[in-house]
Formats: sequence, structure tokens, C-alpha cells
Amino acid sequence: MENLVRKRSVCFILPGLNRLTVRSQPWRYVAETAVQLYRAGYWVTILSESGPHALTGYNGVRVRSLRSVKQPFWQRNNKLHQTIAALKPDVLVWVVGLTDFLYQDYRAWSSLPQVGLFPYPMYSAREAFGLGLGRLAAQRSFFWHHVLGALFPRPWLRTRAARLGLNVYVTHTEITRWALYSLVQPVPVRVIRPGVDSVWLNEKIQPNGLRARLGLNSEDFVVLYFDSPSSSRGLSVLMEALAHTRQQSPHLKMVALNRRYLEETHTASQSLENLARQKGLADAVRFVEGVLEPETLVALARMSDLAALPYELLTVDVPLPLLEALALRKPVLTSRMGALPELTSLGRIYLTEPGDPESVARALLEAQNQSAAGWSCASSPVRNWEAVGREWAKFVQSL
Repeated sequence: MENLVRKRSVCFILPGLNRLTVRSQPWRYVAETAVQLYRAGYWVTILSESGPHALTGYNGVRVRSLRSVKQPFWQRNNKLHQTIAALKPDVLVWVVGLTDFLYQDYRAWSSLPQVGLFPYPMYSAREAFGLGLGRLAAQRSFFWHHVLGALFPRPWLRTRAARLGLNVYVTHTEITRWALYSLVQPVPVRVIRPGVDSVWLNEKIQPNGLRARLGLNSEDFVVLYFDSPSSSRGLSVLMEALAHTRQQSPHLKMVALNRRYLEETHTASQSLENLARQKGLADAVRFVEGVLEPETLVALARMSDLAALPYELLTVDVPLPLLEALALRKPVLTSRMGALPELTSLGRIYLTEPGDPESVARALLEAQNQSAAGWSCASSPVRNWEAVGREWAKFVQSL
């Protein structure tokens, strides 16, 4: 009977998607969701901007590139209107952030179910200014997407939200769900959390001597960092914290795997290696560079005793490396910011203050001390992208 129900066609409108961003959030979430819907028999298209790195497709899903996929209230985007009219989708999914509330207007498509996918944290004005002007100046894209909207009065944002024309919103966490609902009510908001690649759930992948090859022994408590070397991700804070713990815990070691996103260069990695030498950590930190096969990355993560991701800025609601570590049932150290405290329901998580090396150092020592007691989870608390796709399929059919 289920096969007799007509599956709706879906069009995702996703600014910034290209071959450099497709592996990082929030583009990864949309791309993988679209792929899973496509494999389930849905007709799926992604609209994004044109450019030198534009995609024409992704694992079977069509990607159409336009000059702009924005629809400001003061000017009609004719090409966007023409493209959507030609596609004739049953459902439109717009990826939006708080700044989009200031100027976007989707009411021209009010005859269709329209979903606002909100994959970002919601900063308050106080939290935004608390990040510091210097940090915000260095992260202009972050300021535009996450902070600018937070600076406007909430009553004005509620007025603008009522004029967007969206019928329902999707977030990645309950914390963001309720924060967003305070602005968009009575429009409903639901949570569809991200997934991970199935390789992270494969119990057959084991370290097989990786510790020895990295010059580590069984007495070492190995901390793994496996995210971008960008300054906002907290690797320098982690190394500062490691330096604080050296006298108390000489067996505390770190493996830093720099997963570059976008067009990040080797400059950030080189400065971090210089910092390690300056702090006397040359013998305590192992830097792993280059592109690793997924199985090798999983084996490296499984080898570690703790995944440490002390973010200073949070650009997405749920960073994928956190979920990947939790999928392996590893203890995780991360920052007390945004919706990250919500993830404590998924495993053992040590929360630290953003940008505070002493807070991170205390958590490192606590994690090391508690490791002797052991901790295990019968099954992974994290799901794969196939499960995310099934939830989206039910959601789309319910609209």
C-alpha cells in the first residue's frame, strides 16, 4: 500500500553549496538528506548559486545553479521564480538563518508547503557581543549569518518571521527548536537531527597497531582532535590546556587530525605546529595531515581515549565530528555553548567554557581520571543518514 502513495517532489534551496563545501555543515546535511530521498524514489532538486566550484549533481541528485537563490522582499528574483515554476515541486525547503528573517520573503510560493530548515545555533545579542569584536571581525561570514540577525529586537524579528511565508520549520536540536519557536509561533517547529556515515557505525574497523605507529603506548591517555584547523574550532585552546596539564599528567597525549574545509590553507596548521613547539609539546602532540580514507579516520578515532572539540565559535547547531565521536561511543570534551549541552543525553560529555584553557585542562584531567572506571554504551546513540532520510520522507509526505 505504501508504494501506491505518490511520493512528493522536493526542491531544496541551499545557498553556498559547491564542491568545496559539500562535505561540511550545513551543506552536508541537506546533500545527504536529498540523496536519501532520491534513493527512496523521490524527485529531488537542489538549487544553489553558480560559481567556479558549482556542482551539477551529487550522488544522483540534480543541482541547478543560479546567480542567486535569495528572494529579498524589495526585488523579485525572476530567475529563481522561473526555475521553481519549471520544476513544479510539491514541497520547497529553504535553508535559513536568523539574518534571513531580516529581508527574505517567500510568500510568492504560498500555494506550496514551504519548510524553513534552520541548521544554526541562535545567538542572543548578549552572547554575540560576548564573543568579542576582534573575533567577530576575523569571522565576517560568521557575523553575517549568525550575529547580525541577533542584534535586532525580538519583536521586530517576530514581525518579519510572520511575513516570510513558511509553513513549518526544522531544526537539529530541541534547544534551538524552542528558541526558534519563540519567534515564529504559531508556526510549528520540529527536530530532525543529523546522522553520520555508516562507516562510523562499523564495529569491524579497529585501530590495528595505530598507537605504536604514532609513537604512543598503552599508558598514554590519547586525546583526539579531528576538525578544521581554523582558529574558531578551538585547537589552539586545547593545546594551551594540554600545556597546563603536563606536570600533573605526563601521559596525556594528543593527536591532531586537521580536516580542512572550504579553501583553508596550510597556514593555520603550520601556526599550530609552531605553537606546540613554543609550549614544549613537541613530544606530546602528533599532527596528522592529508586526506584519509574513511576507514582510517574511524580507526584513528577508535584508537583514542577522548575526542576533544572545544569550539570557540559554533557555526552550526550540531557539528558532525561530535556525532561521529559519539557514534563510536567515545567520551567527548566540548564547549558549553549553543545547543551542545543537549548532546549529553547521547553519551559521556565533558562541557567546558569556550576559549578557556584552564576549564579545558580541568576537563582533560577529569576525563583521564574517570577513564579507569570505564564507560560503555550497549549500542550507538547516533544514527546513519539512511535513518535521517526515512524521517524526512515521512515528514515530507505529511505536509
